[in-house]
Amino acid sequence: MLIGEVSRRTGISARMLRHYEELGLVSPHARTSGGYRDYSEEDLRQLLQVEALRSLGLPLAHIAQLLAEGVGGLPTMIDRLIAETRQRINRDRELLRRLQLVRHEQPEETAELLEVIDVLRQLRSGDPAVRQRAALAAKNPRVRQPAVSLLTGMAGAGVDKLLETLADDADDLIRSRAILALSRRGRAGMVPRLLGMIVEGLKDVEAAELLGELAPADEKVVDELEELLAAAGTTPAARLRLVQALAEIPGPGAEQLLAALIDDEDRVVAGTARYILRQRGNG
Repeated sequence: MLIGEVSRRTGISARMLRHYEELGLVSPHARTSGGYRDYSEEDLRQLLQVEALRSLGLPLAHIAQLLAEGVGGLPTMIDRLIAETRQRINRDRELLRRLQLVRHEQPEETAELLEVIDVLRQLRSGDPAVRQRAALAAKNPRVRQPAVSLLTGMAGAGVDKLLETLADDADDLIRSRAILALSRRGRAGMVPRLLGMIVEGLKDVEAAELLGELAPADEKVVDELEELLAAAGTTPAARLRLVQALAEIPGPGAEQLLAALIDDEDRVVAGTARYILRQRGNG
């Protein structure tokens, strides 16, 4: 099949066909007696594969690489491209997440921004010792804050140990993020930590929601909450937050405590308990 006929059948110009040949995308080896290129049916099939891949927006250089690596058949090529695209999307999503993380912290100074980026880079290390130094060595809380945010999206026993260390951090935001992350991972011993966050008013709504998730597996949740309500050092504002947290805790124990709080000396606490009971259908 001569180049003119191929052009008529495929709609590809003769000039483009010659360009494809120069790139090695299609290489008709047969020649007519007059020395003209003679495209075989196999050449035509490969040409149609090139056009199909090109219609997907792939650059010719990428198509040439695919063909050179001997990927057989258009469906196989497309399957490989799907896999490569997914990998690229995942990498781009991770890059976007890390960029947003840095941007969210809004470091104002160039030196601080560089320190944040360096910490995030070290936290991706496969060496646990490097990750630990990166998470804990930075003295500036504005640098450690994006570190704990990144750690919450990572898995592994080493990461959990780092989060446990950061759960005692002096910075309120870092400490609360680490406690919430550990609670979501089902780490034991988080109930007192979550109750402490509610008392302090640190992300108390999120802490209460997690308490509600942990309560079915921990019968002591309501008892510990009741002790804090009765403690002499618990402020009125903290008592109110603790009562509000009972709205998230299922079961008869929470309802019994709410019923008892209806007669509380603090009218706001009593009114809140009554409202929650009504919402639960027991008021």
